[in-house]
Amino acid sequence: MYAVLNRGGMRSIRLPQTQLESQTTISALEAQKILLAGRGWENMRVAGALDFANSKLEWLPDGLQCASLNVANCHTLQQIPDNLETRFLDISGCTQITELPSSTKILSVLEMAGSGLRGLPSALQVRLHWEGVHIPERLAFYPETISGQAVLLEENLELRRIMLERVGYERLMLEVGGLILDRDVDAGGERKLIRIPLDDDEDIVMVSVICPSTAHQYVLRVPPFMRSCRQAIAWVAGFDNPDAYKPVIEA
Repeated sequence: MYAVLNRGGMRSIRLPQTQLESQTTISALEAQKILLAGRGWENMRVAGALDFANSKLEWLPDGLQCASLNVANCHTLQQIPDNLETRFLDISGCTQITELPSSTKILSVLEMAGSGLRGLPSALQVRLHWEGVHIPERLAFYPETISGQAVLLEENLELRRIMLERVGYERLMLEVGGLILDRDVDAGGERKLIRIPLDDDEDIVMVSVICPSTAHQYVLRVPPFMRSCRQAIAWVAGFDNPDAYKPVIEA
């Protein structure tokens, strides 16, 4: 075992003892056991798919080669190794991964929903997915450039759902408006129940509330059958019957 400096942190890895070892391809099952134990070696070759989803994986060796690599929701993983080569990479939910090394090779798809990724290396040409849906690079990294009207005009329902998630209901309401179904007042101020009709999907119904502690406005989507602010807020709190929702203090 050797302690080596690996891009900002000390990691313990098993270095290859012979040229033969470094060129040997091992099974995915064997590789997973080795890597989850915090061991491995540079240019590690793996036959098949590596699945570390929801694990506490912290590190991967430089030069790793495998058919696919799934590190979804590995919140302890801070970086993708240099010279990674794979057909499919899933970093969804990996909020600490904000960039990919310029040497990264992804031959097919990058799943990135909910990750911290801010952009792609200039030389990397890859198909971007968000929860399995192909999305353009603009939506992935520059959602602030997409208007609320563009969201409503999108004909692909799955893509529209992701656009709503990326643009946000608060900005959608500010840019598009909507029909006010109900309004009342609580400890934070005025509440509004707003509907945006859609021809090809269920209407978007949102409740707008103001936090009494911070004075920040929040816009929350609720089911289309909501008819009052009180009913909508009760539903958000987990109550089907608004009469059963009687908070002593709202914050």
